[in-house]
Amino acid sequence: MAHRKNKDFKFDELMTQLETLVQNLESDDINLDDAVQTYKEAIKLIGLSQKKLNEAEADVQEVIQNSENILMTQKLD
Repeated sequence: MAHRKNKDFKFDELMTQLETLVQNLESDDINLDDAVQTYKEAIKLIGLSQKKLNEAEADVQEVIQNSENILMTQKLD
């Protein structure tokens, strides 16, 4: 499978990656350098996940607004 950039992943895939990173961080045998690198990667995934959540929220708000506009128009007819 071709390597994808993190921004190309779906939200669920980002969460799965994040869970794996958290498990790695909770491991007793992770060294400091690996822990710091894993933490940095986790922070990036959290940022991407938040961005995807914000985009989804904006999409839902748009759908709600459009449906309210349609209902208002129908009431006026």
